[in-house]
Amino acid sequence: MRLSSLTLIALTALATTEIAQPATATPAPQPESGNSPNFVVPVEAAGTRAPARTVAVPETEVAPEFSNTVPVAQEAAIDDLVVRATSVRVVGVGEELQEIARKSIRTVAGGETGQKQLQQDVATLLETGLFSRARVNSTSNRDGLDVVFEVEPAILRSLQLSNATVLTPEVANAFFADQWGKPVSPAAIKKGLEQVNRWYQDNGYVLAKVNDARPSRDGMLALDVAEGAIANINIRFLDEKGQPTDGRTQESYLKGGLKLKPGDIFRIDTAQEDLRQLYQLGLFKTANINLKGNGKAVDVDYELTEIPSRGFDAGGGYSDSTGVFGSVRYNDQNLGGINHQLNLNATVGTRDVQFNANYGKPYRASRPDEVGYNVSAFRSSGESLALDNATLANGDDPKERRIGGGVTLTKPVDDWNASVGLNYTRTSIRDNDGEVVPVDANGKPLSFSDSGTDDLVTVRAAIAKDQRDHPANPTSGSVVSFSSEQSVPIGNGSILMNRLEANYSQYIPLRIFNQQSPEVLAFNVQGGTTIGDLPPYQAFTLGGSNSVRGYGNGALATARSYVLTLADGRTQLFIGTHLIHEVTSPQAFEGLRTAGRKVRAPQKTLAVVDHNVPTSDRSMGIDDPESALQVATLADNARDFGIEYYNEIDVRQGVVHVVGPEQGFTLPGTTIVCGDSHTSTHGAFGALAHGIGTSEVEHVLATQTLIQKKAKNMRVTVDGTLPPGVTAKDVVLAIIGEIGTAGGTGSVIEYAGEAIRQLSVEGRMTVCNMSIEGGARAGIIAPDEKTFAYIKDRPKAPKGAHWDAALRYWQTLVSDDGAHFDHEIRLDATSLPPIVTWGTSPEDVVAITGVVPNPDDITDENKRTSKWRALDYIGLKPGTKITDIPIDAVFIGSCTNGRIEDLREVARIAAGKTVHAGVRAMIVPGSGLVKAQAEAEGLDAIFKAAGFDWREPGCSMCLAMNPDKLAPGERCASTSNRNFEGRQGFKGRTHLVSPAMAAAAAIAGRFVDVRTWG
Repeated sequence: MRLSSLTLIALTALATTEIAQPATATPAPQPESGNSPNFVVPVEAAGTRAPARTVAVPETEVAPEFSNTVPVAQEAAIDDLVVRATSVRVVGVGEELQEIARKSIRTVAGGETGQKQLQQDVATLLETGLFSRARVNSTSNRDGLDVVFEVEPAILRSLQLSNATVLTPEVANAFFADQWGKPVSPAAIKKGLEQVNRWYQDNGYVLAKVNDARPSRDGMLALDVAEGAIANINIRFLDEKGQPTDGRTQESYLKGGLKLKPGDIFRIDTAQEDLRQLYQLGLFKTANINLKGNGKAVDVDYELTEIPSRGFDAGGGYSDSTGVFGSVRYNDQNLGGINHQLNLNATVGTRDVQFNANYGKPYRASRPDEVGYNVSAFRSSGESLALDNATLANGDDPKERRIGGGVTLTKPVDDWNASVGLNYTRTSIRDNDGEVVPVDANGKPLSFSDSGTDDLVTVRAAIAKDQRDHPANPTSGSVVSFSSEQSVPIGNGSILMNRLEANYSQYIPLRIFNQQSPEVLAFNVQGGTTIGDLPPYQAFTLGGSNSVRGYGNGALATARSYVLTLADGRTQLFIGTHLIHEVTSPQAFEGLRTAGRKVRAPQKTLAVVDHNVPTSDRSMGIDDPESALQVATLADNARDFGIEYYNEIDVRQGVVHVVGPEQGFTLPGTTIVCGDSHTSTHGAFGALAHGIGTSEVEHVLATQTLIQKKAKNMRVTVDGTLPPGVTAKDVVLAIIGEIGTAGGTGSVIEYAGEAIRQLSVEGRMTVCNMSIEGGARAGIIAPDEKTFAYIKDRPKAPKGAHWDAALRYWQTLVSDDGAHFDHEIRLDATSLPPIVTWGTSPEDVVAITGVVPNPDDITDENKRTSKWRALDYIGLKPGTKITDIPIDAVFIGSCTNGRIEDLREVARIAAGKTVHAGVRAMIVPGSGLVKAQAEAEGLDAIFKAAGFDWREPGCSMCLAMNPDKLAPGERCASTSNRNFEGRQGFKGRTHLVSPAMAAAAAIAGRFVDVRTWG
């Protein structure tokens, strides 16, 4: 019987497994005559009916008594006399015992009997243990004998326990207390035995049972129990396939921490605690218990699959802070096989040397007298959050270099986790060349001492109590912490300070919508203050995910003292589909391994490489080492966690938001997430789809759920019919130009109206794709017959009866008439022109027939300044005609416009023409299947003949994360979704347009109006 940490709980409800059978009595040896009856006292375990077995009876002295009507001559004669029993009665007891007596004896009305058989029947009645006295009277009649068995019931007076350890006589007696001094009742005994078995179950002794129940003539009820005593504790290590292997962790170390010991009675909550303790060591991917043996003696096998606990890697490169550098990292989370931890990181560069080393032993609850400890040493350099607004005289941002170390001891105190540590840090403020700079450009001190270098020796004490129901995804409970860090005034600066902090969070489940997963209202109060001296770099920083959201870490303010109160209403969503790629997933999988967790629903996750893969020929492998490493890491993670994976040479590979829909993995009415902001693409199918961060990727992999705040509703209605030459890309750019990049903040935008309905499904994907550029959380379009036709017969789409059922549900996914929206926008499609962006934000849009706007016309000063900066970066002047802007590069592709319809439109424009001299133009299909379809239609021949570079699938130049990049100052007409500074390469200049506009610009060498050009 195999028990995991989850199924252990279910044991309390089991009563039919081999090792935990319902308690029943065992039969006694039968007399030689073979005529002894089976007296049955059925015993049931808690909540389960069990088969009855024989209850054995002690030997008794038979004292038969017969009436004078039965001839009592010589025994031989009696034995020879066999007559018919005309009637048989049992008297002296109630109906329950009468029924048992009648079933026990051989003499029955209408059957033959004799003196010997009657004597045997009396003996049989006494042997049941239910009767203290028994006699038989028989009266002859014309047809035979009338037989009467006169019996007296045994009176229960005492209980005898055998083999009981945890079940005491006092507890057992209580279950039979109402029977003492009363005639024995098999039904009452059965009830008492059920209560005994239930007591075992309720107290966690899931293997314990009543083995025998033996009543006797003198009123003693003998119970023999089997309680599941542990004979041996064994540690078995298994590999990923469940096969035995050698483990690295010492068995003596593990056994010393287990609460179950040989000789103990197996108890479910103790086993669960052992499993929790094993998982908390952080050494095991899986920990299960396997039980062997019978109810009296059981071997407990702990079956463990270890997480790889050692890691080593080395690398090198160049960075502004360290120059040319080499780095090495080694970590061992199970040093010596006893869970000691060693982590070493070192980077040696031409400008700086950095390292971080720590060694420690975690506190172990099984050894409460031993403290946990950690010893660390470090040398680090980096940007200072507290000095973020300061600038040095040479224009550099100040850098913090920290050198130091410390010792920390940890041990719980009652329900609080407590720690105390001694730390030393030497902090110096430096410029980019590593020179110490004590003041900023305005002469303001950046360190506490005049030299620019401070010594800080501190003693830090902290306590915390965590009562949340889940550390990463709480729905109820609270967590509170307090800390005090006192410095000792020695060394440079002689700093005397005390830094106090407190933090409290409360989580309240609301269940507003009566769902299984509750909405959660989270409150947080945090504060801190510094008493005494305050070095500038030691100020509290405000802003970030654990402070004030919407601001970067430390971006809001710095302060000596602060108090924050935060409230957040959230709900837990089930995630139906999860898409992952090589950039945002590695950290998530590493987190799963560290925590020993599995992927909750591998079949609901699809892995694709797209962001960092080159779009050149990959058939012979990937040359770029960083890209190759990321691709290999995703392949390993997908294999290890059982996730379907499309590698770089799989024809199904491509941009993840193209692959999902074309595989039928994107379905209406589902929730879809991916570690990429343009997951909103999938909303074109009537799905709630949005991007998530790396930590949320890990959460979804582990739980298939996500904590979210309810979004606002926004509707954008586009009326009328789009004129020729105007596409879905122009529609969504016009919408963003209307509402701005913050217009949809906190909302899910529903796109509606005649123009939206006229769009193809691929056009709708383009619209929803760029919802995030309008500030929205997601975009959504109600599914219709176009949607259903697109999905039908795709590989992962429902089939047969499942399709019919799904279709009926999908057809209900429309907004109600008169539905309320928090915000509504309407546009007229009939007047829309082709659109081009002119600045560094998707909201910077203008008609192809227009001119670059003048920022001085903007009344808002901050926005006016921002737009002048955009024009300076993009290299344009106000009043420049859009059609006079030359281009250097064209990129056609991305999850916005890399589908087959986009490529067909490009081929229509490019057929018979040639890319302008001096323009490098590339076409990157959204997936291998799109590429294959384009080549089957001959589109690739048109592209190549025109001078376009026909590439392999991938994200490509949409973002500067792979070899496809703009050179500084290059101007690109791009079908992608973002035109931020540096988005397509350092100092690259991006203009967002439709595929047709991009193709025409590639041929003309400048922007042209596709409605009239050519």
